[in-house]
Amino acid sequence: MPDMAATSDPALEAAPYPDILPQYALPKAPKGRLTENSEAELEARGARLQNRAKNL
Repeated sequence: MPDMAATSDPALEAAPYPDILPQYALPKAPKGRLTENSEAELEARGARLQNRAKNL
């Protein structure tokens, strides 16, 4: 196991802590990219890719 001191960065240790923000000021989380059709779409894409691989 490496020495923990060897993995630390002096610049990071000297960096100031970020400001604490109220919840309303935090950035919004990105919207999810999954939908109720995601599973079927992924299965169809997988089948298409398998067919392409067989044809190669």
